[in-house]
Amino acid sequence: MFFGLSDFFVETNRDFVRQLSSRKIDYEYHETAGEHSWEYWDRALQPMLRAMARTLSVSAVAEKECPFPPRI
Repeated sequence: MFFGLSDFFVETNRDFVRQLSSRKIDYEYHETAGEHSWEYWDRALQPMLRAMARTLSVSAVAEKECPFPPRI
């Protein structure tokens, strides 16, 4: 999960992460600069999809067939 530090959901997201931790559920969580906006999601979506693909063990398929190449 990737969320911006200025996102109005940031405290809700942190509460959710605390619940996952208390139940010993594996997760990946990142907070970066940004807010709840399309500009943020344009930057965060590709890394989030790659992390999800790794978690689901389909990274080779996801990277090969992804119609949206990573932005550099």
